[in-house]
Amino acid sequence: MCMWTMKWLELPTTVKPEEYAAEHRQLAYDHLTQLVEALGVKPIRMASVAFWGLSEVGDPAKWVAGRFFREDLLKEPFNRPETLEIHSHKVFSFGSAGASFQVNSWARLKTEELVQPGPRLAKKVITLTSDINTLAESREIIALASLSAFFAQTWEQHGNVRRLYLGQ
Repeated sequence: MCMWTMKWLELPTTVKPEEYAAEHRQLAYDHLTQLVEALGVKPIRMASVAFWGLSEVGDPAKWVAGRFFREDLLKEPFNRPETLEIHSHKVFSFGSAGASFQVNSWARLKTEELVQPGPRLAKKVITLTSDINTLAESREIIALASLSAFFAQTWEQHGNVRRLYLGQ
């Protein structure tokens, strides 16, 4: 069994624009394809995981509650949450002709404390994890040409998840 995990962490920054990230994602896709070809690996599953952090929110748990719950629920029981998590799982097909995939899509929106090294500095943040992976039940070998397509298409799906959950 061989496992290749690609994780992307994106925190709000002006240092690394999307062009930088896209270039490095493409480099990773190319290395993966070369590695699979060189080792003669026959991949049957793939996964792509993206992480985002949102730190500009004063009270993260109230922000999440206000975004996802009806007004009457904000009065009780979600009137003063300290932390909050929302998880969602979907199964669907996506892709284009020749590179279509049946996938699980997991989204996890969570409030937590980001602790920075050095002096005890903690900041409450919202994190979003988007995990898109091919189904375990599928035992078909994934063609080499489909590897880059999978990761490029999942990145678009990660962007959709980000827009839906964070409004960005």
